[in-house]
Amino acid sequence: MKKLNPKIVAELAKKLNKEPSTIKKDVYLLAKDYATCTKNAVAQLYARKYGKTVFPLLDKDDRASMPSVAVQKPQVLLQEAKKRQSKKQNIIQFLRLESEDSFKRDHVEEINKAYTHRIYTACFVLCRKVVENLVLDVLEIKFPRNEGSNLLLYFDPSQGRYKDFSVLLANLSKVKKDFGPDAKLVERIVALAESFKKEANDTAHSWYYVIKKPAELDNMGVQHIVDLLQELLKKTHAAK
Repeated sequence: MKKLNPKIVAELAKKLNKEPSTIKKDVYLLAKDYATCTKNAVAQLYARKYGKTVFPLLDKDDRASMPSVAVQKPQVLLQEAKKRQSKKQNIIQFLRLESEDSFKRDHVEEINKAYTHRIYTACFVLCRKVVENLVLDVLEIKFPRNEGSNLLLYFDPSQGRYKDFSVLLANLSKVKKDFGPDAKLVERIVALAESFKKEANDTAHSWYYVIKKPAELDNMGVQHIVDLLQELLKKTHAAK
């Protein structure tokens, strides 16, 4: 599979004032949602999120893999905007997560919209994605990829992708003592997330499991898990 062009990574790091390792992580995570795109094409989609572009650095294959975007006439867009204004709906805040990261805010916004519109199964799958990536954030902050064999805790170089959720949780549990006084917090998070992961697997891997009642989501404690992960993230940042 075609690899991410280092020149594109360097260009994005410069334009967005971010570390190259952060750029790579964000692009690989975003690539999960664009299976038909090359990594370089995904990098362009990532750049668009911030009003930037790396399009000149894409080759023919990269450009061909870019998703097509339908162009709507201004009149249609105005009509849709009026409809949205006339049908304002209060969005239920099922999940709250304070972050300066636009990708995280977008995920939380989508989760809350799905919950509000009673699309509960999709809401739950998105919640799992948020929890999984917060666990990954903790590991990457505590164990920087450029130090020793840290990268192997959360990334599989042979597959060119991040490790599965179950492996991330297992590895986080193995290194809990490295968090010192926060080891108990890590232990609590792993215990709650393990239960959450099982429920998520049952939902994702069966045609017969569809969440139809909000109480099924409410009782899973997603907000509590996210709050604990946010607390661990803050403490891990502060310890650096």
